[in-house]
Amino acid sequence: MLRVAVATIVAVACCSSALAQTPSPATPPPRNVRISFLPPPLEGTISLGIYDATGKLVRVLHREADVSEFEIGADALHTTWDGKDDADAPLPPGKYHARGYMVGDLQADPEPIASATVPEPTNI
Repeated sequence: MLRVAVATIVAVACCSSALAQTPSPATPPPRNVRISFLPPPLEGTISLGIYDATGKLVRVLHREADVSEFEIGADALHTTWDGKDDADAPLPPGKYHARGYMVGDLQADPEPIASATVPEPTNI
């Protein structure tokens, strides 16, 4: 068995300026962004993070998580992000990307997937 990282997971998360406006500094409104993605067909762990428009990692949502740690939907896995960075500080409005990867065991089959016989050339 080989241990291999496969399949990049990509999703888009947007925080609108309406979500960032607070009625008072003491009571900011809750911000929850639902992130859905289809994992690759592989048994393994998932790591998922939030990146800003410059590509900087601003929040780690899941680190080597089992699939059971996500909400399982009919056609995708789901998780939520509260609009905060790793220091629990609210991020400014803008466009953010969720990216991740899955690591698991890959079975290497010693048998060839397909074989072909090449015919001998004929002289005409």
